[in-house]
Amino acid sequence: MKKRFQLISKKNVVLAFISILITISSACLPKTELAQEEEPQQMQKITLSADSLKTALSKAKDQWQAQDIAHYRIQVRHVSSVWHLQTYEIEVKNGEITHSATCIPAPVEGRECEVEDYDPADYTVEGLFEMAGWVLDSQVSEYAKMEFDEDYGYPKLIAYDHPEILDEDNVIAVLEFEIIEAGNG
Repeated sequence: MKKRFQLISKKNVVLAFISILITISSACLPKTELAQEEEPQQMQKITLSADSLKTALSKAKDQWQAQDIAHYRIQVRHVSSVWHLQTYEIEVKNGEITHSATCIPAPVEGRECEVEDYDPADYTVEGLFEMAGWVLDSQVSEYAKMEFDEDYGYPKLIAYDHPEILDEDNVIAVLEFEIIEAGNG
């Protein structure tokens, strides 16, 4: 009975994880005209072109830089399809970065995962802006989705997928953001 319960539980966890990934991944794909017509007018989300996203990225970056935030904490989760899920805890104080990372086993990893090597600078606000720019300059730009924080401008979501490449979708999402000190002091 205990073994059966463990198998059911593991199966449910894997199915739940896959369901979450599918939900997140579907946000990356452009909607068809039929799907847009079925949504009520007030619920429609506008899918921006790569050029529109570049304009939004530029405005968001200007907004961030105008804030002059010298010390902040940010928690970022990076989901690489069914292959790996890693969460980064980053603190930036006057350009100095402290960091840690954890992982959650993805379906293909089984019960355990290992934190993969990473550059903590990639998950700072500045690094997220660079990542967003890379996505918009790459071949996946037409399949990209991005959201920017209304108050501070940092990228809240960077998602992309290439429909011709299996299990290549990526979602980078800011889970938490906290200003510790504004200005250069």
